[in-house]
Amino acid sequence: EQKTKQVVNYLNLNFRDSATNLPIPPARFDALLHEAKFHADPDTPHEKQALEALKLIKKKNLVTLTEGAIDATITVPIAYTGKADGVIRKNCTIAKEDYEEKFAVFRVSIPPGNYEKLKAQLEKMTNGDASI
Repeated sequence: EQKTKQVVNYLNLNFRDSATNLPIPPARFDALLHEAKFHADPDTPHEKQALEALKLIKKKNLVTLTEGAIDATITVPIAYTGKADGVIRKNCTIAKEDYEEKFAVFRVSIPPGNYEKLKAQLEKMTNGDASI
């Protein structure tokens, strides 16, 4: 059970849906593993098992996954830039920052598993005025 959670977390953090370019929630990965009849081995590293699980998912054509970060643009009102900067840096890799009169614009790469968390944190701290 614990190893399966580690596999799900690894997949969630590193893979996204190829069709939508959005992250797949952990619950969906858990369901995919069940559909693929994947069984975790408590003695094998979760990274290795995640790659085996991907092979099963691909073999059964359950979903098409892409490895890697989501490239995005985050726009934050200048008034919230100080607070938002730390959250963005913690959850993303910043490629470029631009500061305009009313907004700060960040060009970032977001690990798929951090996308929803980042979006929720930015919405909460900016009262919904930030966008990804």
